[in-house]
Amino acid sequence: MAKKKIVSPRQFRREQDIPPAQPSELLTPITMTQSNIKPAGWEKYGEEVAQEVSCYLPLGIRKGDVVMDVGSHHGHFALLAVEQGAAQVYCYEPAPENLVYLDRNTRDVSEIEVSDVALGGGNPEVRELWLNPGRNTGAHSLVKRRGRSAVKVLVLPFHEELEKINPDVAKIDIEGAEYELHLDCLEKVRAIAIEYHLVGFQRIEAKRVHRKIMSMGFRCVREPRDTGQNWHSYGIYRRD
Repeated sequence: MAKKKIVSPRQFRREQDIPPAQPSELLTPITMTQSNIKPAGWEKYGEEVAQEVSCYLPLGIRKGDVVMDVGSHHGHFALLAVEQGAAQVYCYEPAPENLVYLDRNTRDVSEIEVSDVALGGGNPEVRELWLNPGRNTGAHSLVKRRGRSAVKVLVLPFHEELEKINPDVAKIDIEGAEYELHLDCLEKVRAIAIEYHLVGFQRIEAKRVHRKIMSMGFRCVREPRDTGQNWHSYGIYRRD
């Protein structure tokens, strides 16, 4: 099968802006029904990824759904969505190294389309993506973090992408940038999952976003929890 091209809406990147990807641990194509979905060499982290993906099951993805996966990482949730019957999954992942894994995992899955961009709350612009230096490559963030290096990525408006693809289901995991998104355009979305990041003032912001979503007619099927000690939590909401 021919290799699927990653959709790139603007060829703005210069070679020096992008650190070289390290393909030494490329994943083979996976599905959630396989017994091992762990990245090679990342045993403990792979187990954490599997647990994280399973928490999205209450979204209730149906056959024929269009799914929006914002912060796709290596594609585990996208593959789960296809296995549950999604007709199309739109993945958004800006981190260069993650794109290598995401492409390898999804290139032979016709229902998945990958865009190498981030989604944010403002106008289209090039911004800095701050890279987590540890093993968790899912923790890169548009929110500036001390002690991190950065690469430049294209950021498109979340609300415009949502209106363009008109998803039935949306999953958002963007490491603190969830609080800048305009969520007033969710009227056609049946189910949404948000990973809330809870560092400092973000604890207040998480409560604001939770109240906002609940005011739009969703019911909460997985309540986000703030213990004062946890650094993140999941909220899952449905209309049915």
